[in-house]
Amino acid sequence: MIEQVPPAPEKVYYPAPGVGPGVVLQAMDWIARYLEGGEKVFVFHTVDTHTRALQQTLKPDKTVASLLGHVGEVWQRLGVPDFLQLDNDSAFTGGQRTPRCFGAFVRLTLSLGIELIFTPPAEPQRNGLVEGLNGLWASKFWDRNHFRSLPEVVRRSQKFTAWSAHHYFPPALEGLTPAQAQRRVPSRRLTPAQVRTLPQHLPVPAGRLHFIRRVSATGEINFLGERWKVGKRLAHQYVWATVSTHAQRLEIYHRCSARGAARLVKTSRYAIAEGVRRVQPEYRRRRVPRRVLQILGG
Repeated sequence: MIEQVPPAPEKVYYPAPGVGPGVVLQAMDWIARYLEGGEKVFVFHTVDTHTRALQQTLKPDKTVASLLGHVGEVWQRLGVPDFLQLDNDSAFTGGQRTPRCFGAFVRLTLSLGIELIFTPPAEPQRNGLVEGLNGLWASKFWDRNHFRSLPEVVRRSQKFTAWSAHHYFPPALEGLTPAQAQRRVPSRRLTPAQVRTLPQHLPVPAGRLHFIRRVSATGEINFLGERWKVGKRLAHQYVWATVSTHAQRLEIYHRCSARGAARLVKTSRYAIAEGVRRVQPEYRRRRVPRRVLQILGG
């Protein structure tokens, strides 16, 4: 008897971030490679989605300390973004086993007024810009060379980052290099002194976290170690879930098309066991439009 395979869901609208002028969106990811002696190298990439400016950091691991070292360089060179898009790696989320567990990285970004946007699990194409840079680095640099030590990789990879900044002309920039485009955009950069004093142990700061999720066949979504019922009528559709830590509230939005309006489909209490503190005045961001419509693809 031939097994009957259920038909694949028809193509549905994906609510990709579509921030407007003056709002900074960065995308971050990491890849790993092995040196000739077997040592592992972790390559962190963060790119500004508007200017295509890239910051690369090479580390021997992907611990919180290594991750914070990377973003510290990003925030000094590219500036502190309004939104940062990334996947659901435990280094970013802090882990998925304990419900409503906020990791050190999440707490730190919130304390700087950054709103994280987590793409759907197992869908790397949703962070395509930085994934493409990962592949470009691997094919144009790593695969064409042989390395014996991390310092050697760091030294020689500077040629790649220099090329991507000053000799690469992304079609979206209409004849500009990322370095030229970056100089035209005002940004708030952290000072080296501020980076050195960034704390790793923080209470939960006031702010918002966003999770783009595809609703399961049973009408549920999952993030931060917890399942939420959305409804079977939205099965296989993408929704945008926003956690407001200061209001201790979860809002779930759905948008059926690029032309359609974002619709609030569910609001739930999102109680946080520990106290939530305000963001310090020096790190408060300028007012960003709160309406999710400004983010959901246009």
